[in-house]
Amino acid sequence: MNSETVGPRNFVESIDRWAMGAILGLLVVSLVTLYSVTHAPVPEGVSNALEVGTGIFWRQIVWVTIGLAAFAAGYVAPTRLIEATVWVQYGIVLALLVLVLSMPHRAGAERWIILGPLQFQPSEPAKATIIFLLARLLAQRERPIAGLRDLLLPLLIVLPPFALILKQPDLGTGLVFVAITIPMLFWAGMRLSHVLLLTSPLLSIFLHLYCRARGWNPLWVWIGMVVAVAAVLIWRRRNRWESIAILGANLGVRLLEGALWGRLHEYQQRRITTFFSPDFDTLGQGYHVTQSKIAVGSGGVLGKGFLAGTQKELAFLPARHTDFIFSVIGEEFGYIGALCVLALFGILLVRGLRYATRARNRFARYVAFGIVAYISFQLMQNVGMTVGLFPVAGIPLPLVSYGGTSLLSTLFLLGVLLGIGRRWREY
Repeated sequence: MNSETVGPRNFVESIDRWAMGAILGLLVVSLVTLYSVTHAPVPEGVSNALEVGTGIFWRQIVWVTIGLAAFAAGYVAPTRLIEATVWVQYGIVLALLVLVLSMPHRAGAERWIILGPLQFQPSEPAKATIIFLLARLLAQRERPIAGLRDLLLPLLIVLPPFALILKQPDLGTGLVFVAITIPMLFWAGMRLSHVLLLTSPLLSIFLHLYCRARGWNPLWVWIGMVVAVAAVLIWRRRNRWESIAILGANLGVRLLEGALWGRLHEYQQRRITTFFSPDFDTLGQGYHVTQSKIAVGSGGVLGKGFLAGTQKELAFLPARHTDFIFSVIGEEFGYIGALCVLALFGILLVRGLRYATRARNRFARYVAFGIVAYISFQLMQNVGMTVGLFPVAGIPLPLVSYGGTSLLSTLFLLGVLLGIGRRWREY
């Protein structure tokens, strides 16, 4: 069936009903939860920052309607057209990311292009563009990725938007770029051992931050990490210059970590310190995670019931319509409700992996896997931070959290994903 001739009837007949049902189910969960959040009787005298107006619920209905149109556009968009225009998309995204730096600050960050009543976050479509561009670069390769030389062009492509997003600053979205790039490179044939070696400097930085938060001296941890990496490199006996580069990166971590820490904003430093040491700043950054864990734990197996969540109703839980919306689900619908939401995501991701493994078109195969990696990371990060497993990074729960640009971008990508599933026989 030609993608350009999909009518309403053919659309219904050709769509993957399991995946589409999961998407619609998550959108319903979003609207139901946002209705509960926005119709809770917020106590008098509560901070304005904790209030959530009813207008958010109605705006989300509008965004869902527009988002479904974006989904349909992605579903019928020819894969060849997306591939042919990736460099144009990349140029537009870079221009928007530069433009956003001149916009007024909101909450200490420059993340939105503001045009009157409209607000647009260019970092969201940037995620889609990076998936498409990496997919094109990797699809054009005739052999698997085997060394640092093969990584040079993909990393040079990702670096400019990544740096511009960190400049905003938006550390959470920057992590999404990393979470898209590394799995796609792995899908392109990079060995797991190679992935671990290349990411060893990041692990070393992680250990440094852990020691810093605990008030420990990270010197011996750093020495142990360098020795371990050196031993593995000697055992592998691979490319000499690549081994020198990896070892040099680990040696430079001690200086790099200090410089990066100094570049972080104070609230970002508190988030990291609170993650590694939960008792730190329990009335500040630690307050978010503490209240979230109380909300999730208090829901029990069946939850307190729709509109009955006390953490939400008493406005104890901050950002309950965005970052911590999963906490509201856990409190009101309990373990069963949370498990059902995760099951819907599971259906969607399993179907996406199926598309990625059987698509005959190499570009489509990489795009499908990149979209799965993107959704998987945001799901894992958002749910993990609500229960204290990961630091608070300002990453929304896909399809569920309130937000226009994020919802439109995600639904468009899911439309592309399901379109690939329908056209998997095309070369």
